[in-house]
Amino acid sequence: MKNSVTILFLVALAMVAFLPSACLASSGKESDSSMKQEIKISFRLTKAGEPYDLKLLSGYDNPYAIKDALHALLYSQPYKLQSSNSNYSNVYLYTAKNSDQKLAIEPCVDAEQDQTPSAKDLGMKELSALKPMKYGTAMFMRNEDERLSELCALLSKNQDCIAIKNEIKRLGAGFGLSFDNAHDWVCTARSRKPNLVLMRNPSPVAIREKRAAAAGMTVAWQIEKSPVILYELEEAWCRVFALQILEQAKANPLGLASAAILSRKYLDARTHYQLALAEKGAFAKSMLDRMTYKPSMPTANQKNIQIPASNLPKSSYQGWKPVLKWLPTDSELLMVGQVSTSPIKLEERNDALLLTTLFAPMVIEPDGDVERENQAYMEANKLLINTKVAFALHSARTFYFGGGIGVGSGDGISVLMLDKANRAVTGQVMKNIEKDCIYRERIENVDILCFEKLPFTLGTFLGSTRDDKCVYVCMPQDGVLLVANNSCYLQETLRRMKDENSSPAFDDSLPEWNYVDKNMPFWALRHYDKSYVPFDVHGMYELVTATFYPDQDEESLLKKNLETGLTFSSDGKTCYLYIISNNDALLKNLGRRWQGIFGYDYENEALEKARLKGSFEIKDGVLTFVEVPDDYRILPLQLLVSLGYFVAI
Repeated sequence: MKNSVTILFLVALAMVAFLPSACLASSGKESDSSMKQEIKISFRLTKAGEPYDLKLLSGYDNPYAIKDALHALLYSQPYKLQSSNSNYSNVYLYTAKNSDQKLAIEPCVDAEQDQTPSAKDLGMKELSALKPMKYGTAMFMRNEDERLSELCALLSKNQDCIAIKNEIKRLGAGFGLSFDNAHDWVCTARSRKPNLVLMRNPSPVAIREKRAAAAGMTVAWQIEKSPVILYELEEAWCRVFALQILEQAKANPLGLASAAILSRKYLDARTHYQLALAEKGAFAKSMLDRMTYKPSMPTANQKNIQIPASNLPKSSYQGWKPVLKWLPTDSELLMVGQVSTSPIKLEERNDALLLTTLFAPMVIEPDGDVERENQAYMEANKLLINTKVAFALHSARTFYFGGGIGVGSGDGISVLMLDKANRAVTGQVMKNIEKDCIYRERIENVDILCFEKLPFTLGTFLGSTRDDKCVYVCMPQDGVLLVANNSCYLQETLRRMKDENSSPAFDDSLPEWNYVDKNMPFWALRHYDKSYVPFDVHGMYELVTATFYPDQDEESLLKKNLETGLTFSSDGKTCYLYIISNNDALLKNLGRRWQGIFGYDYENEALEKARLKGSFEIKDGVLTFVEVPDDYRILPLQLLVSLGYFVAI
């Protein structure tokens, strides 16, 4: 039974203001009928007029039209509502059509009273169906994390339900989360398991996790109208739509390709489009051409964007500080180092100078079958031989481990800044690598090239890429190369880069600054984000293992709101380590572990056989080590763990 509802819907304006890429790339051979698409999205509205519980109803085959429609829908909020029967929950239908090559948004929004109980009543009913659970009090969530996902998934369908929000707050209280601020919700959303498998029937867990992420970002947006949060909310709903397409697509390669594009699995998308060429040749080719580099397309934008003078780094080793105004303020990890552009010999890889930094050296020769299969990055590295690098910088947040063997991941970015005399080389690098990109897009009006793996490695560090298996590369200005593994982190960086009023990440008041020597050729600091700590068991695994000693237990060592941080620096020989905590027992156990690291003997082939080396000092809540390791080969692994990158070997 349809109910007439008037909604202020500024979709056309949103398309003009926010969607410069609304035109779809085409080979020019498509017929009008084959390109016509209709996107239908149903949604509900909160009392404040914000959309939630989005469902993609049609138009599964065109991911670009889906993204444009979603963008217009989210960026046109809030919507005005007429009074309606409060006993029922209205469902709104939003329709967008594209004809020929342009997406034309029709202001077509209908409301249906679907005889569904109101969000408040429905939420109470579903909440009462959950099994009772006693919540713990600790530093890290265990079983509570799954319950938090269940609650947030319920919230995604009942966004105004106060009872669900109160239950989430009750759970969070035991782990230092109040959920009264946007950042607690943002960290909850980011921590939902990111892996999305392209399977015909998505698992209930995957659906729950993606809906939970969308719910968390929606509440964060309700609390704080930040463009950064809105961008992440859009990304969250893209992944929900990907799962909804997978539920409908079955074996349809076009649907599977759409889901891959929406979840940023670009190699999978190319595979499915190529499979679709046999049956849907013209349309599949147009979609494939849209994501694939072609010589006729514009080359990578090599023009400088407008960066205020206060945000411009200087081309010297000490010129990194303005970059802090680029970085998201909730970043946890900062690393800065010098990088030599002289090619190294393979036997030099175990030198102490290379093992006391985490930035990649100049490698231009393959070493083993794995590297021989991926030599493209070496060709790009060669363009940088004997140039002068002012500094390399890496920053990250949201640490995560996806299982298996290898290094964990974080959402982060690497910055390679060349000396003023070598700035033109970055344009040559971009021109060299763009032919191999698997996808390209514009973020904050900057051309972004996307790759499966790093297209060059010199001076970079990212840990592992996350489930999307994508690396983003851009050149915001001559002499600067940015490499990221998360589009949201990159978008926020580019946005802040252009804002002269942006406040710097890693504020000067942080205690870690008192314990790091910024003149060292490599230094790093980590300042833990309290709102992410409850979800960061792998990223803070060094603290977890500190409870393995028999004279201490986890409950006494790892408590909520534990103040912790660390710094590390090295001159290539001597290592300086400072760990900050308000718990001396925890510092003592960490000191025992690092004694074993500094005294480790590789020939013993077992950490347990390492002798304890050096004495450590604990004073005023700071653990201090100043040591020359006996063997440097174990040092990078432990340093990775300490800085947030879990290592499984």
